[in-house]
Amino acid sequence: MRGLRVRLLVALMATSLVTLLVAVLTLVPPLEHRLEANRLNELRQLTRTARFGVQRLPERILRPGSPSVRHLVADLQRRTGGRVALYDDQGRSLADTDPLRVAPETGELERLEDARLARRGDVREGVVRGEAIVVSGVRRVEGDRLTLVLRKPLGDTRAAAGAVRRAVPTAVIAGAAAALLLALALSRGLLRRLGRLRDDARALGEEGLGHEIRVGPPDEVGEVAGALETMRARLVDEESARQAFLATASHELRTPLATLQGNLELLVEDLGAERSEGAGAVRARAAVALGMTHQLVGLATDLLDLNRVDGDVPLVAEPVELVELAGVAAAEMGADAAQGPAVVHGIPPVHAFADPAAVMRILRALLDNARKHGGATVGLAVAREGDDAVVRVADDGPGLASEDRDRVFKRFERGTGADAPPGFGLGLPLARGLAERAGGSLVALEPDRGAVLELRLPGWSADEPRAPS
Repeated sequence: MRGLRVRLLVALMATSLVTLLVAVLTLVPPLEHRLEANRLNELRQLTRTARFGVQRLPERILRPGSPSVRHLVADLQRRTGGRVALYDDQGRSLADTDPLRVAPETGELERLEDARLARRGDVREGVVRGEAIVVSGVRRVEGDRLTLVLRKPLGDTRAAAGAVRRAVPTAVIAGAAAALLLALALSRGLLRRLGRLRDDARALGEEGLGHEIRVGPPDEVGEVAGALETMRARLVDEESARQAFLATASHELRTPLATLQGNLELLVEDLGAERSEGAGAVRARAAVALGMTHQLVGLATDLLDLNRVDGDVPLVAEPVELVELAGVAAAEMGADAAQGPAVVHGIPPVHAFADPAAVMRILRALLDNARKHGGATVGLAVAREGDDAVVRVADDGPGLASEDRDRVFKRFERGTGADAPPGFGLGLPLARGLAERAGGSLVALEPDRGAVLELRLPGWSADEPRAPS
């Protein structure tokens, strides 16, 4: 029931079934009532016509079993197709077309009177035990009063209503089948368009803002697709403006920051030879300012690199020897860190097919992260695993909590347990972005102690005739 197609089919079929049932419930009882009313009206009209013949009967023949009376009653029976009976003013049956059903003397008429038939004009009528009954009094010239009773079974009317009821299951099945076919026909185009919109939305999330949303006819689905496409176009414009701003700002900041950094380095160098009173305090403040300048230069560089990653600047893919690059990166870290260079494992050459500058930037980010948050030892291992070239950077620090293994790769985010000098949280996100742009991956593993970050890149070997895709 989770699929829209199934729910739409169920809704349409349920609507059809409920409509049929409501139609049956609202039509069959009025149909029965209408048929009974028609039957009573037919008997009523015939009764009023027959009274003229009864009034002209001579007094001498008004006795039980009279041939003339039986002939009159039989003629009415042929016209009604039901039962006709005539009673005198004492309640005795003068003639009855169904003598086997004649009750004891006066009994039949008394039971009709007890039935409390409804009065309609000059007659009484109603339905008793499946029969339409009309009772009319006939006032004769001589002053006596006769009673004419016409009965007709409602079997044919009940049969018609029963036929309608018996047709309900067939109508329900036929209606459900028609609703199913109609739902399939109507939902096919709608669900195809909804599926296309769903695929476009997924592609927008997976591929980025470069995927355009296909807008169809101007209905509700088309309006949703159009709104999504308008939002995408606006985000593209805003992203372009943001990238242009970051590129301009980071580029413009690098020149004055480089100048400031150079001046501070000269100032620290000059103060290093100064032995006057107060020179130590000035030298300390200059060193702090130089350190902050280094951080600002690093931030400007990271922002420029992130802007290049977001801007889909193409990388130059070529064979790269990872052991050599890892050694250079470890040597750089060793020159800036008190704990010495990282240990490089993986003596046999390991080649990857990637951009050398991007790989070097990733290695520096990984080693810098291990230097800041790790322990005294940082290990760097390079190996070939299947079709991948793998670089692992390990440290013996406090490690990463399970909830931080993905968080540290988000921009401007740092691990909750990080106990290091404040940073901007851009190194690892930049490294992962460059790794993915190179067709690889960068993840945090779950070691027994410390933290291990694993970089995987497409491998390359000298005997390959062409560069891997």
